[in-house]
Amino acid sequence: MLRSMIYAALGLAMGSSVVFAAESGTYLDGVLSKALGESIGEFDERVAVERATRDARAEEGKKIAKLRNDEFYASWRNYEAAKRDEYAREREEERLKQLRKEAEREERIAAAEAQRARDREASRAATNATIMEAINRAANNIASAQIQGQTAVNNAYAQANAINAARRAEADAKVAAARQQQEALAATQRASSQNRVTDAAREAEQRIAALAKQSVPSAGASSSSSVASSSSGVASTQNNTGKAKSSTSVVVSSGTSGTQKKVVAAELIMRKESVAHCYTNMDMVPGFGEVEWRCDGPVQKTVVKETLAVALQRVGCDRADVDHRRYGWRKGYVFYCENGILSYDRDVASILSMPGKILAQRHTYQCRDKANYCDTRATGQVNGG
Repeated sequence: MLRSMIYAALGLAMGSSVVFAAESGTYLDGVLSKALGESIGEFDERVAVERATRDARAEEGKKIAKLRNDEFYASWRNYEAAKRDEYAREREEERLKQLRKEAEREERIAAAEAQRARDREASRAATNATIMEAINRAANNIASAQIQGQTAVNNAYAQANAINAARRAEADAKVAAARQQQEALAATQRASSQNRVTDAAREAEQRIAALAKQSVPSAGASSSSSVASSSSGVASTQNNTGKAKSSTSVVVSSGTSGTQKKVVAAELIMRKESVAHCYTNMDMVPGFGEVEWRCDGPVQKTVVKETLAVALQRVGCDRADVDHRRYGWRKGYVFYCENGILSYDRDVASILSMPGKILAQRHTYQCRDKANYCDTRATGQVNGG
């Protein structure tokens, strides 16, 4: 095909020369062969050069394409990295912006809170000033009321003491009258007993004289029996015992005359120990110092808080041993007054219905006078009520 193309080109180049030189075919064949050989050699060389050039250019193109591809991917990676950096920077800026907003918001909140604190402090100061003013007024009123109340209490205690003194005096008078009546009755009884003894002795003497007229031995026996019968009759005198009091009478004989005397012992009254109940608002903590107490005792019931010693003295239980004889009861203490209950005293144990375990620790006192202190404690204790 290449050779045909060459021939056609040569034909066109030569034009009419080829037509006019047809007769010289041999020369033409030679020329053509030579030209064709040269052309074909040159063409083959050009083709080889072009092929080598094309291969070189293809290799160079591949290298360039690879370089361009590497540059593209490097540029793409740089672009992606720059894009990521830009996104991170935007995120960081957004975060910083949010932090600034939060800081500004915290500052505003802190400023508002500080203002509110200042307002509260000012309001608290004003309230405290008002409260202190009210407290001062109330303290002045309380001090005045306490002075008036203490005066009233002192007057009330003085009146109560006067009433109790009047009651004691009245009771003492009644006791003295009763004692005089008892002494008069005892004197009458002694006189009657003495008369009976005298009559019995006289009758015995008369019997002895009558028997002596009959015979001396029988008279002696009769006299002894008569005296014995008289003595037995006199010995049957009264001996009464009771729950609250007891009295005894004793018959004695003196000499050979047969006269006898009756001695009546003084009346003994058994009384239970008085108690007082004292309490404070300190929930069973004794605090027997300056803590304020209220007491309910034999004399009265206090309504004003005072120290324990003063309160016990007010209610008539000042002899109580507060350190060794007390019993915890009803958020307070029961104190034993170391004295018997007088006839006009308040029986706090019965009024408050104290249990038997408290009553069992009371003492019993022997009293010879209804209105005086019972200084003699009986042997044993009162069990129960």
